[in-house]
Amino acid sequence: MDSYSQTFEAIYKQHYSALVHYAESKLLTSDFAEDTVQNVYARFWELRNTWSKIDNHKSYIFSMLKHLCTRVEMEKSRNRNLLDEMERLGDNSVPSDHSDPNLALITKAINQLPPRQQIIFRLRAERRWKRKKIADALDLSEFTVKCHLQTARKTLRALLEGNKSAA
Repeated sequence: MDSYSQTFEAIYKQHYSALVHYAESKLLTSDFAEDTVQNVYARFWELRNTWSKIDNHKSYIFSMLKHLCTRVEMEKSRNRNLLDEMERLGDNSVPSDHSDPNLALITKAINQLPPRQQIIFRLRAERRWKRKKIADALDLSEFTVKCHLQTARKTLRALLEGNKSAA
């Protein structure tokens, strides 16, 4: 076992339970906590060539965990906002007349988008919201909204072209 592995193993054994306990107190679930701690240790291992520059490994790892917990909480909050917005859109966003086969295909394709792309696409296409309004409502940058819209359009184009050739 090399010196990096020995150092890592010692740090892991010494701090793992305290890190999980801290993460549980911030994230409120043991699954999220353990995953987050594992991500911290994975990142710490990736930085092993810089360990000699770190004065206090314990403080460094706890700092990494604190920042990652904050990011996880922000992501959970964004996901809650997306779910809330999807509920507000509800069934009103899907046309009830599925007698038009093209409309049914389009609706089916939109429903296959990942949740974030779907909500952003629906807000833009169905509510006619501007990118800035979408970004503000979902706490995203305008650039992120633009990227999601572009990806959604490409995905929809591919799904709809695939349906054309299958028909």
